Amino acid sequence: TAYITCMTDSYNRGMNVGEPDGSKKVVYILDESQNMNRSNLVKNLTRVCDFSKTIVIGHHLQNDLKNPKDSAFVPMLEHFKSREWCEVCTLTENFRGDVSWWADKFDG
Repeated sequence: TAYITCMTDSYNRGMNVGEPDGSKKVVYILDESQNMNRSNLVKNLTRVCDFSKTIVIGHHLQNDLKNPKDSAFVPMLEHFKSREWCEVCTLTENFRGDVSWWADKFDG
């Protein structure tokens, strides 16, 4: 049996993602991570126990922060990618279609 719990990141202060002894294994998905600044991304990732899987999803060109340079998404990927237990998957195909692809090309 599996359970899905959805929550905003404002509710995770003081909680664990999984259990340190492995008795509760969790798949933790952080979506829209390109819109997280350093403190928000660190807050989320420091909750994860070793027996849990973490999936961080984001697109660096779809940043909605007032100051896009505040995003910690790319710097955090760079920080983690050398770890043997980390895998970075870069998607090279747009599955949404031409409008989405063309919008990503907008420079103005």
